[in-house]
Amino acid sequence: MKTPIYRIISLFSGSKGNCTLVRVGNTRILIDAGMSCRAIERALCTVGEQLADINAIFITHEHSDHTKALPVLLKKHPIPVHLTDATAKELCRSGFPSDCFAVHPVCFSVNV
Repeated sequence: MKTPIYRIISLFSGSKGNCTLVRVGNTRILIDAGMSCRAIERALCTVGEQLADINAIFITHEHSDHTKALPVLLKKHPIPVHLTDATAKELCRSGFPSDCFAVHPVCFSVNV
């Protein structure tokens, strides 16, 4: 059996925003989305990828440098988002747009 080739590409890292692309075979996952949607789209383009090919987004925690792009990104692309219940609740408490949750309710129920 052939081991799939994987790549881990840090698109952004730092207090202004975090976003990492993980690619294994044909699967593409973003870890965090802490820059603007446009910035993430541009960064993906520079590595030969696009948001339309992302299979899932994993959010590590609720800080804006990890979640900033989610409202716009989810309006543009129906990508499943995985995060803990505690992170989802904190996003709601901090004023995160509730329509994101209404559009993708099943995506926000992952427990770790």
